Amino acid sequence: YRLEVSASGLPILAVPFGVAGPAAALDPLPAGPPLLGRTLAIQVVVSDAGGSPVADGTTIRVRASAAAGESPLQLANPPSDSAREQSAALSTRDGRASATFVTASQGMAIISFDALDGTRTSASAVQLIDARDAPAPGQAAPLAEPGSPAAHLADGAGQPADPATTSGLAVWSPPPDAAIATAADLLDELPGAQALFLWNGRRWIRYALDPQGNPIPGSSDFPLHPQDLLFIAR
Repeated sequence: YRLEVSASGLPILAVPFGVAGPAAALDPLPAGPPLLGRTLAIQVVVSDAGGSPVADGTTIRVRASAAAGESPLQLANPPSDSAREQSAALSTRDGRASATFVTASQGMAIISFDALDGTRTSASAVQLIDARDAPAPGQAAPLAEPGSPAAHLADGAGQPADPATTSGLAVWSPPPDAAIATAADLLDELPGAQALFLWNGRRWIRYALDPQGNPIPGSSDFPLHPQDLLFIAR
């Protein structure tokens, strides 16, 4: 759309703008590995028929279930609003809706998303989370795939970072023989993270993605170096 404002004796001021339609497509983002007793962030990108992000506050219904028995994933934030099933209503922000689950047991979880337009379901999607081999309590398990860029990430306290939840300050500390990596490589392994910043000694350099997963204008896919100081934004 185009809005034009005119006044006598003044040039016409024209401002283009868009109007988001109802949700027409739901695209779940990849989730991190489920670990028993730990949280797991789940996000879905919500777009209208033209591929644009829907308006903030669009309602998305999320539900966790299993092929048989109880879901191995239990809603933590927001808490389930049903005593019979793990389900809750989410609200979109910047074209995304998110929920946090706790891996309570081993099994295959079925995460269902439904976009609600009033009383009508305008779009649906399903995501499978394989927790059948989720480590049992007491078993040592890496937070990230060994050898991956995220496996060399430490949080602000110097502990191995959890790719699914770590935010804020972090340090990239790879071994000497680690493969070369960039901001895009690392951000791809941090489910739910929206931007990665690098402190170069003078200013923060940003690499960020839009709700569709594309680099936003001005982003820089910077190379990672040992002991780089990073900031993870979710």
